[in-house]
Amino acid sequence: MQTNKKKSSKVKEFFKSTFFLTLIGMFAALYAYQYHMQPEINILGIEAQYARSTREDNMRIDFSFKIKNEGGSKTKNLTLYSVFPKWAINQQGITVKPYDFVYSDVTNLRENGEEPFEIYKDINTDDFIQSTNTAQGIYLVVVLRWQSDNYAHWGRTFENHMLLFLRPSMKDNKMVFQVQQMEQRNYTHWFIKAEDRPDVFKVVEGLGAAKLLYGDISRFD
Repeated sequence: MQTNKKKSSKVKEFFKSTFFLTLIGMFAALYAYQYHMQPEINILGIEAQYARSTREDNMRIDFSFKIKNEGGSKTKNLTLYSVFPKWAINQQGITVKPYDFVYSDVTNLRENGEEPFEIYKDINTDDFIQSTNTAQGIYLVVVLRWQSDNYAHWGRTFENHMLLFLRPSMKDNKMVFQVQQMEQRNYTHWFIKAEDRPDVFKVVEGLGAAKLLYGDISRFD
């Protein structure tokens, strides 16, 4: 009888071990599948040039972003947020001026899909001159936000945060900008609302550019 009990105990232990190993293998396979299928959006190149003055106190810059999906599934709700950091201090504390992140809808990309995307941004001429005189250029903060059409990533929103530096130069008698990527961070969020814009303060701090929060536009490199 004892021999039978020992055999029965060994069989139970074997099945328990097999069950847990199977679970671990399933979770590992699911993680690997999610990682492989996650859409990864990157900006491969940026071109920028001066367009024209929109008003007496503003200037306009045209941007062309080369965006690619380097992941394994198609994106949903692909959006690009952008802002020239300009800060002011009043009785309520530090505020963003003249505006917060501006968003633009981008065409969703399939795996290995690549798409040029063009926007324009206006900047106050005095702010541009001050930034150029102090830092030899201007900063642009960009956030790419997207979701996946694969159910393995249900409830997740992905973001790519970038701090860019635009240095004015001339090409073919036109003012263009050499665009340098200073910092980049990737984040995953759970169950955020589509209408919730990124927090410009948290984005700037997360990029290690907290000096911009206090009007310090000196170079970060």
